[in-house]
Amino acid sequence: MPGFRKKNFFILHLFLFFLFFLILIPVNLYAQEEINKPFPVSFTAQGRTINGYMVVPSHSKNAAIVWAQGYGARANECLDDLQVIASKGFVGLCIDYRDYYDLIYAVQYLEKHEYVDKTKIGMIGFSLGAESAIFVSEYIPLRAVVEISGACIVDGKYFPDENSSPLKYIKLVKCPIVIFHSKGDPKVSVENAYALEKALKAAGKKVKMEIFPYDTHWPGGNETLLKAIDYIKNPI
Repeated sequence: MPGFRKKNFFILHLFLFFLFFLILIPVNLYAQEEINKPFPVSFTAQGRTINGYMVVPSHSKNAAIVWAQGYGARANECLDDLQVIASKGFVGLCIDYRDYYDLIYAVQYLEKHEYVDKTKIGMIGFSLGAESAIFVSEYIPLRAVVEISGACIVDGKYFPDENSSPLKYIKLVKCPIVIFHSKGDPKVSVENAYALEKALKAAGKKVKMEIFPYDTHWPGGNETLLKAIDYIKNPI
């Protein structure tokens, strides 16, 4: 009987051992699936509730990018962009912002996140998001900003007066700025890119501009976003 009990005891432990792995393995696989998969986030700042989506490339300290989309686009329409950002090793965050203050709060949210290196947060903005990103860079330090197809010229179309343009406070910019623009942009004239570059240089700021040979508001395809991410990774 003692031998029988010992054998049963061994079989029971063997069974529990395999049961442990049957439970553990699916949990680990699930955790792996959550990496690089955008998920909804919601946070409050200064009495505002801000909603958006976030993606994490690994459960360690990562550089991060706030993706500021163009006018009318919602964060849930930018999940593919977030996955491209994560594929390059960055935490990505896109929010439904009302103004550039919300984008400032988004940066501050990332600064406190356990998987973000707060010294390596950049911003990529397109169209309305581009000019908003310039405003953000005038308020808080960032690793770099890539401004894609943004406006800045006071012509009554986007800015009624100089006080509403990001050029007004361009001397306050606190990081390198990279400008992307299509030569034949039908919505925001390429002259805006030249005006921004001129103002940044006059203010003694680090700036690089690339003019693309397209007649579209977004200059190119996915390669444009990948190039923008590289400029956040390796600022000018």
